[in-house]
Amino acid sequence: MSFRLGIAISAAALLAACATNAVEVTPVERGSNLVTPETAETLLARGYYDLAAKAYTKALEANAADAAARHGLAEVERLSGKLDAATANYRQLLDIPEWKSQGVEGLARIDFAKGDRAAAMEKFSAVVKEDQWAWKSWLAIAQLSDLSGDWTKADEAYGMALAATKEPAAVYNNHGVSLLARGHALAAADLFRKALEA
Repeated sequence: MSFRLGIAISAAALLAACATNAVEVTPVERGSNLVTPETAETLLARGYYDLAAKAYTKALEANAADAAARHGLAEVERLSGKLDAATANYRQLLDIPEWKSQGVEGLARIDFAKGDRAAAMEKFSAVVKEDQWAWKSWLAIAQLSDLSGDWTKADEAYGMALAATKEPAAVYNNHGVSLLARGHALAAADLFRKALEA
């Protein structure tokens, strides 16, 4: 099974599992109290990008120095393909010490989206050098290592990501896809089971 096919199968299974737990947003709710700064993160997590963008924008209008809202808006823009706008917002976080890592991580994701794996790896590596608990950057390093066939580095990075997170489902899932791509079906199945349990 190809690496990309494994990702597609795993992603399809994850989407199917999530579909049964989807929360419907009615047209009335779309224009009412759901679009608030307090609900922005929930809207983002559920994939309501337009609503989340409105909520984060509202928060920034109230306080332009709200770094959490700036980061949230950048995430929404990145996920909805507005990479230039996302880049501008991530860059504004670089001057705020407690948000610098998240800004660099976001810029790394944009590099990856644009196909610049070397720049993405450099930025993700800089993040984990500053913050060893940045599990999403460890996970990204593992995935980039998978794509380059550096299995040893991938396994090490998956291990670091697993040690650094309290939400291991994505780490187990992606490591399982990696092992499946290498022909280790039984080990992959074990990790997929752990992902489902998590």
